[in-house]
Amino acid sequence: MNFFRRHAGAVRIRGLRSVPARGDGSRVEAEVDGRPLWFASRDATLTASPEAFASALLIPAATRGVPIELDEPVDPTWLANVPRVLEILDDWWGLPGTRIEAPTEAPRPSTRNRATAQCFSGGVDSWFTLLGAEARPGVLLFVRGFDMRLDDHARFDAFLPGFLETAAAFGSRPVVVRTNLRRHPTLRAADWERIHGGALAAVGHALAGEIEALRIPPSYPAHDPRPWGTSSRLDPLWSSRGLVVRTADSAVRRIGRVRAVADHPLARRHLRVCWENRARTGNCSRCEKCVRTMLCLDLCDRLGDCEAFDRTRPLAHLLDGVPCTQSHQILAWRERLAEVTHPEQRAAIERLIARSDVG
Repeated sequence: MNFFRRHAGAVRIRGLRSVPARGDGSRVEAEVDGRPLWFASRDATLTASPEAFASALLIPAATRGVPIELDEPVDPTWLANVPRVLEILDDWWGLPGTRIEAPTEAPRPSTRNRATAQCFSGGVDSWFTLLGAEARPGVLLFVRGFDMRLDDHARFDAFLPGFLETAAAFGSRPVVVRTNLRRHPTLRAADWERIHGGALAAVGHALAGEIEALRIPPSYPAHDPRPWGTSSRLDPLWSSRGLVVRTADSAVRRIGRVRAVADHPLARRHLRVCWENRARTGNCSRCEKCVRTMLCLDLCDRLGDCEAFDRTRPLAHLLDGVPCTQSHQILAWRERLAEVTHPEQRAAIERLIARSDVG
């Protein structure tokens, strides 16, 4: 298949540079379609890497079927992976494709310090990866501006102490990177479920002066072939000569990951799975993902010990409060139904599946 079809318009990345950050810290930015796209951190020195911006924009450009134009050379290893990324995108979603238009790559000095960074949002997958890693990550990385809005100060202030405590307990350096990526006009309307892997890789490339590897926690198990923005098929293809991107252990199903983290007191205290952000801080204990995680913890006989959730209301009641779930989540609920023995909980799960099938 010819992925490099010509289309009117392009995603233009211009003026890549390091700029003074507001307050202390490091900031890199570029003009993307005439508007600044930036990454900033008070905890690390960022690199003005073309691969950071190209990784974030590749899937949005492929969705629109337009090329990406850069005025800086792109790493040849990263560039050689682009056709393989586009094959996957075409196989999964039938995207039109894109091409990269950039100058010939020039040699770059190596500044790697052999550190590995792990993406960490505080969720089950993050904890599972941290607890199961053969070697502790040198950097524990949280990105502010992805699941948590930049202006959500209350939620970030509630999250930060647990993040710092976790990093200290595992001997990792805590790094917070801020970015306006999700608010940028070129990316604002993009499907986050599709583009978030490239966005995480973008942050890794912005940190490539300090790390040599980025470890992304798994979403779905390796034997589950569903299309998703982070997967063992796609993640390694964001790599360059200066940064290796890889998926952590994805052989274990969700319930197995919950069991693996449920006995750790820090995880029970700081687990954060709620992306709907219905509560002012922490987990809302009402949304589909919160309730599904609470049910898994209950199956492990650990829900009563988990301080991260509100345990004052019966699970059956919470299950009846979950609206129609998405089609890709129904399988997970069917799997939980096969394990639950509590009659009221079983009945509530059956009602949830029934209204989701109808919906």
